[in-house]
Amino acid sequence: MIRRPPRSTPKPSSAASDVYKRQVDDTPPKTTIKVGKPHVGDPGTGKPFFVTTHTPFNLSSEDGGECLVGVKDIYYRVWNIYTGWSNWTIYHTDVASPDIVPGFTLHEDCLHYIEYYAEDYLGNKEDVHNISCYVDDTPPITIGYGYYPIHLIAHDLGWGECQAVGGYHIHYRHKLGDDGEWSEWFVGGLNEDITLWLPKPGVSPMGQPIYVDYYAVDLLGNKEETHHDVFTREGNPYIPLHLVSPADGSKNVDINTNLRWSSNAQSYDIYFGKTTPPPLIVSGWTSTSYDPRTLDYGTTYYWRIVAHSKDGQLKESPVWSFTTKNKDIGDPNPNQNQPPQADFSFFPSSPKTGEEIFFQDEST
Repeated sequence: MIRRPPRSTPKPSSAASDVYKRQVDDTPPKTTIKVGKPHVGDPGTGKPFFVTTHTPFNLSSEDGGECLVGVKDIYYRVWNIYTGWSNWTIYHTDVASPDIVPGFTLHEDCLHYIEYYAEDYLGNKEDVHNISCYVDDTPPITIGYGYYPIHLIAHDLGWGECQAVGGYHIHYRHKLGDDGEWSEWFVGGLNEDITLWLPKPGVSPMGQPIYVDYYAVDLLGNKEETHHDVFTREGNPYIPLHLVSPADGSKNVDINTNLRWSSNAQSYDIYFGKTTPPPLIVSGWTSTSYDPRTLDYGTTYYWRIVAHSKDGQLKESPVWSFTTKNKDIGDPNPNQNQPPQADFSFFPSSPKTGEEIFFQDEST
């Protein structure tokens, strides 16, 4: 038999009754992302979305449900093709602190993923949001050639996981002869290549040199350097040559990258190596891209191109450099760029003093 203690008599309350309320909050916050300028497209449409390394991303979150305990933290992380996922980072919203600037930017070209979510003070976490975007800091490249007419043709180059925004306008001005006056600046239409009949259609320039300044700007505001070309009856002596990628001074470049440039020359000499000036490795190359094979991790490389026209003229590019990414612990090719390992054993049946041993390289 179990004895139960006697029930106590409740003391009278000063109030008519005591009411205990418990509020339940199982609703997580809801986070939204706002993308600043410049950008092209909408991350919510599923279509290619483009930004630059100067484009700010801002996150904001509101707690949900009827019982609000408040948003504790917003978290985000970023993936890029060079280093993979970053660690989860707390998004700072404290604008009162002079040392903390709200928002973040992306630091490399090419494809990126951004994931983010928020957590309230009760530990309720929302589902992780994910958007993708392409970072494009590379301006279009314009080539000019001809005389009567002169053609200005631009390309906004992209490939694979490094797509370009693909839209551009060509800006140009011109003057006829050494003593001519410069025209005003003109702007071509979207993705419009320019054909110039100077001084005008049906009126020959009579052998006078034609000076043309021109450049292209893409829809993100990436602007190439201004070309200052002189076109003559004998043909444009200027051979267009522009290095494209890897960009000069770029970091964390993949070890399987290609060298790319833009030109209309007949052939090219390729200088590439770990020293500057880089050594000549290929002569008479006819393509505008080159695969230097798998490179070493964490190494700085230098490269330049010399273009040769069909009439024997040449154009030299400046020397560019880039640095490959460091080797990750979980790299899928742990033996890449490693020295061969020798496996040697020798058991002579009748050893003799002074016997010669010969080695043969069968390493892989």
